Amino acid sequence: MVKTMAVYEQMTFDLMGLKKNAYDSHFGGWSEDAVLDFAMKNKITSLSRTLYQKIRYVKYMCGDMDAAAKHYDLQQELYANCVGQATTGELGFSVLRKFIVLLSSSFEYALDSSLKHRSNNLFLDHHIH
Repeated sequence: MVKTMAVYEQMTFDLMGLKKNAYDSHFGGWSEDAVLDFAMKNKITSLSRTLYQKIRYVKYMCGDMDAAAKHYDLQQELYANCVGQATTGELGFSVLRKFIVLLSSSFEYALDSSLKHRSNNLFLDHHIH
């Protein structure tokens, strides 16, 4: 579960345009390709599917439809292996999307509050001097 959350955290970073590696603390700094390779070699299908979901979603949101379709196909091959785990993965992904909306809303609110605070200080500084 914790490793899956690292994938979701990385997706959040990717969608926000941040150059952070969420895999550092959970996978010893591996790249996403290394994590996917590890999951495939060790037959950790739930992690593999989650990675494919993440990659597919990020590619789709960034407009790369060919890569999104490719990862959709790869993910579907893994779904054929275990329907129960696939349903759990879709549920987790649905929860994640809601989490991202909340996180991005909080980030925008914090940014707006910071900018308002700065503009108020600039206004006060300008009128004092």
